[in-house]
Amino acid sequence: MHKLQLPLLLFVVLFASCTQMGSLNMKEQRFGIRPVKIVWLQVAGFSAEHLALLRFSYPNAEVKTPLENSNCVGNTWFYNLFSLRPEAQQGFFSQMVGKKTVKGECSDYDSDPIWSYLEKGGLSSGIFEIGADEKEQLSSALTCPRGDEFLGHSASWVMAPVRKFEKFPDKTAFFHHSEKNSFKQGSLYYDQSCQKGGCYTSPFLNIKSVFDSFTKNKDRYFFLIRDFSYQKALQSKNIAGAREILREILEIYDFFMKMTAEKEDLLLVLSSSASMKLDFPKQGKEWESFEKKGQNIVFGKTSLVGNVFAHGARAENFCGFFEESEMLMRFMTEAKIKAWSNKLLEELFGK
Repeated sequence: MHKLQLPLLLFVVLFASCTQMGSLNMKEQRFGIRPVKIVWLQVAGFSAEHLALLRFSYPNAEVKTPLENSNCVGNTWFYNLFSLRPEAQQGFFSQMVGKKTVKGECSDYDSDPIWSYLEKGGLSSGIFEIGADEKEQLSSALTCPRGDEFLGHSASWVMAPVRKFEKFPDKTAFFHHSEKNSFKQGSLYYDQSCQKGGCYTSPFLNIKSVFDSFTKNKDRYFFLIRDFSYQKALQSKNIAGAREILREILEIYDFFMKMTAEKEDLLLVLSSSASMKLDFPKQGKEWESFEKKGQNIVFGKTSLVGNVFAHGARAENFCGFFEESEMLMRFMTEAKIKAWSNKLLEELFGK
């Protein structure tokens, strides 16, 4: 090959690599985009195999669930330094603060959560919780010395009966999906429909309403959705209820996934913790009974491994196998891909 041809060919390769759309999971993916809009769903008890609760009930067996259309699927180890099978709340906490030393005590709040870092980049933070008991709600931080500092400026919405905090009585307010709400950073809001036994508004309606109001006129935001209702349905062996909750979770994921097509700087992530093992029945009458009544499922221990699904900007960071305490790092790390080393370029083109 002529001496002049090699540099010219290399220039063409490098130029094409900088301008072409990449591919991830057989789908188009634009690499290197920094997400300034982040939506993160944490679903306690969920495992990818649970998609069978819905997958085989579709009219067409080739139809995929929204999670299966994600750009990237990863796997996480659940263990920390104190337990092989920590509770979902501790696992999610580990994901948010990037540490394996979570005990479920006030000392946990000495760590900085993901939103404290994102706020420095100008992202407004909001936290929406579904089915969380008093221990699982992040607002329980307010009973600890550093709790107020831990929650920071994030607004919080809870689908649960109101809790009273003697130190922070001014932080409690209410919201309703049918009303025009104006939310303040650092405030705590409870769903009006959950105050008289049970919640009478669907999570999807609430989330859509709150999200639209919260992100109005905002170009940068972090929106965290924490769901414990799915795990509680499984623990009570209410398969029919779990199936409906999972259906709505996928509806929420699909809502934000479609948004990534319009906003290329939006990252959507779904992670699990304390995933429950389900032994599905074989085909025939057992499967038919499972489809109609949710019967013939064997429940096992929580798994040691869970799943992460990611779509949109920087979704590539969530592929592979990693510990769940690495979640924070993967949100924050910007991958630097070099097609050729600087040394090679210097040899070919000169300094």
